[in-house]
Amino acid sequence: MAIYSFAYSLPYILVFLIIFLHFIPVGTSTDNFDKKLYYIKHYLVIILLIVFIGLRGYIHSDWESYTEYFKRVPSLIEGADNVSHYLTHSKRFEIGFELFSIICKTISSNYFVFQIINFLFDLYFICLTIKYYFNKRYSLFFLATFLTFYGYAIEINIIRNSKAIVLFLYSIRYVHTRSIIKYMFINVLGCMFHISGIIYLPIYFLIKRQYNKNILIVLYLIGNVLYLLQVPVFTTILENVVGIFSSKAYIYVKLINYMNSDFYISKGLSFGYIEKLITSILVLKYEKKIVNTDNRYIPFFNLVHIFLLIYLYCSDFILIVERIGTLFICSLWVIYPAIYRKMSTNRKTIFFIYNIFLGCARIYAGNSSIGAKYTICFNSDSEVAKKNLLDEASYGKRRGDL
Repeated sequence: MAIYSFAYSLPYILVFLIIFLHFIPVGTSTDNFDKKLYYIKHYLVIILLIVFIGLRGYIHSDWESYTEYFKRVPSLIEGADNVSHYLTHSKRFEIGFELFSIICKTISSNYFVFQIINFLFDLYFICLTIKYYFNKRYSLFFLATFLTFYGYAIEINIIRNSKAIVLFLYSIRYVHTRSIIKYMFINVLGCMFHISGIIYLPIYFLIKRQYNKNILIVLYLIGNVLYLLQVPVFTTILENVVGIFSSKAYIYVKLINYMNSDFYISKGLSFGYIEKLITSILVLKYEKKIVNTDNRYIPFFNLVHIFLLIYLYCSDFILIVERIGTLFICSLWVIYPAIYRKMSTNRKTIFFIYNIFLGCARIYAGNSSIGAKYTICFNSDSEVAKKNLLDEASYGKRRGDL
């Protein structure tokens, strides 16, 4: 069986296309039938996502560790002593996720029920975000953009991180209202699901104000030059850090290993670079038009700027780019529909076509391996069979059977 194939990514692409093509306007925006139709489409798409993502079988790789983990998690029915002993001596993850898992285990010991509850939790906060920033018509664009920009991976393969991400997404409304206590509370809660959410706490102070466009343009120009010339900005910084920690063996070895790994490589001119170049041009062009009408979008534009500038200035250390990208890419779920809404009719058509192409390309790239082969939980391969399949694929990959 092929390790990589377009066929593996096809179900993911089809779901994306169904959502995006349902966004195509029908009638006028003021037509009552049109509004009702978009409400129907919105809820049908939500059901589609619940079925496709929530009721998935053993897909990608993280399920291997989470199935074993969920087997060990106690339920509340087993008694307070068992739960207390587990949390004191055996807990594996952050306390918030552990308590969440215990509640899920109390509802059902079936791992697939655990999966769907996880997705419903995330989907709830995603829908609250859509409701706050968009009407039902643009909800479809939002959901399609969500799938384009790492949505599948976040919901299928990093279910702890996803809680911190969607809680952060929800909390951004409190940046606009300057409700720092509410913002911090929600993101501390996110840290209790995954510690990576700690980066969201100080970011409040960076994203609450609008920055000068000319300064941003200069930063982008310098960043693009450094990226294209592959000037090792992060390498230079890290080498100095390595020198500082040379007396501390463990940290020193860790840093050296990172510097010698595949993560420490600049990708140079690539599809990802062109995509981010287009995004940077769009955000610089439309930011003022959008925030002058609705300043709730200021934090999202700032997050996009942070994400893109880190990509340009830290390109020689891909691990940093990927980790930060995962945490901040949710800003694009909001910004892309907001930009589309401000475009002229002709530009909307071009941008719509571009988003279809971009979504298909990114989803294919992320779901073309055998681990992504889609199954629904009712008709999924057994846990052992899927593990054997992944082991065989890993062995074949090591031999070069591609």
